[in-house]
Amino acid sequence: MTLAGRNFQWQKAGSREGKPGYLISFEYDAELVRRLKEMVPWNMREWRPEKKQWWVSEYCQKQLNDMF
Repeated sequence: MTLAGRNFQWQKAGSREGKPGYLISFEYDAELVRRLKEMVPWNMREWRPEKKQWWVSEYCQKQLNDMF
């Protein structure tokens, strides 16, 4: 899936604690990262620097749909 040329990708995956959600990745965009942090509460997201991916709780699917 492509998001305005940002190579957006997602897959269903669990958090480090096993909570259900999604792993998402996209080309770096400071505005998009700011919006993600603004729309998804800190305890419902994780940054995974080793793969440059975000994990987002399945409870925030609406926020993801609104963003992407």
